Amino acid sequence: MQKSTIIHIHTDLKFIHSVNSFDTEEFENIIIVIGNRGNFKGLYEDIVQYYDHSRTDFLKIIKLCKTANMVILYDLNFAKAYIANRLPKSVIIGWRFFGWELYIRIPEYVHSDRTLKILPKANDQKLYLKLKQRLKKYLIRVKYWTVPTNEIDRATFNRTDFLLGISKSEYDFLKTSWPNIPPFLQLNFPPYLEINISKKKKTNLIILGNNRSPYNNHMDIIEGIRKSQSRSNFDFILMFNYGENSTYTNAVRQIVSTIKEIRILEYFLSLEKFKELFDAADAFVMNGHRQMAMGNILEALQQNIKIYLNEKNLIYAWLKENGFFVFTIEEFFFDIESNNIALSHADVLINQQQLVKFTAKHNKDVFQKSIKEILSNARN
Repeated sequence: MQKSTIIHIHTDLKFIHSVNSFDTEEFENIIIVIGNRGNFKGLYEDIVQYYDHSRTDFLKIIKLCKTANMVILYDLNFAKAYIANRLPKSVIIGWRFFGWELYIRIPEYVHSDRTLKILPKANDQKLYLKLKQRLKKYLIRVKYWTVPTNEIDRATFNRTDFLLGISKSEYDFLKTSWPNIPPFLQLNFPPYLEINISKKKKTNLIILGNNRSPYNNHMDIIEGIRKSQSRSNFDFILMFNYGENSTYTNAVRQIVSTIKEIRILEYFLSLEKFKELFDAADAFVMNGHRQMAMGNILEALQQNIKIYLNEKNLIYAWLKENGFFVFTIEEFFFDIESNNIALSHADVLINQQQLVKFTAKHNKDVFQKSIKEILSNARN
């Protein structure tokens, strides 16, 4: 049987492992990384092809992609949109949705009032920042002979053939605002086969957020902890170990420096260290109003950690619908005062059972069958 060639285009090294979902004898997977030349270390490091962020290398990638059956774009930034828009319709394009690509268009929805007050408004930016943004846009137009926003809009609403997403519920919500987004295809989840109800000793360690992004709405959580009468009973680790530094991150660091119980984790963790951190924690708190940090949430479920999410986050309702015991931010502040931040034995058992069922339902075989059907329909 002739193999189907699938090209995976990345700019963020953290997601290269996602190619595992396509591992089968029927697919020939080619991994492309734009930028970060030679920096990836992991399972696929021997087969990664590196390209620079330049028009010359984009044209090389386009030429290679024209020979493929399918191209998967891991998020949809300018580089990937530029490439996608220059491929013939005979090449199927899948968009691995990360979230920011659409949520960035609705800041009032994804950011809390406290976050919005910190984020610089366009009218309040210093003159040099405005000039810098205009210069950057001008240089891109000169360098690539196009307008970045036009390229991204065209790829988002016209050129991509399907959207690889975490949750159909989230997709349905997004489609109410953007009816022209491509059809949904459910991602698979790593298999979880063995129920683990072992209960570690309570540590009173609480993990806050997943990175430096303002999408975390850190200030609401930090302010709630600052006001807590019981905060000295707990240790808090603020996950600040990747993402851009900005006026926002400086403001977060400043207020955290006044609260001795919160320690900021600034350095990026290896997978082993990441798992060790979660193994030592009792609770994970994510105040995002949008889908994010699913890797952290899955790790917390596996490690029998109590998860607190913002009710505005569609993933909260989605997890509840799938039978998981997860809790709200309001419950988090109540549980701090009542010293109830660890899962009960009954809740641990239910979450473990549901995780086995959930990953079995959304397994790799089901996902690959969907990909094969898309490829087969394209040939017919």
